[in-house]
Amino acid sequence: MTKQLDDIALRRASLLKAARSAIRLRHSLAADEELNEVLPLLETEFVAAVQRGELLDVRETLRTLLLDS
Repeated sequence: MTKQLDDIALRRASLLKAARSAIRLRHSLAADEELNEVLPLLETEFVAAVQRGELLDVRETLRTLLLDS
């Protein structure tokens, strides 16, 4: 059975939920900016490797990408 929250508990839950959402949004927007910079470079690197007749190693490429961040 679900318990009805009183005004104080509901306000507390609303505050915490809004804070969680704001923090997640801030990090999501920062991630969007980073992806906007990184993905085109990564795609260019991939295409260049294919043109050289190579395939990038996914794990190694991502490891390098993450270490450089």
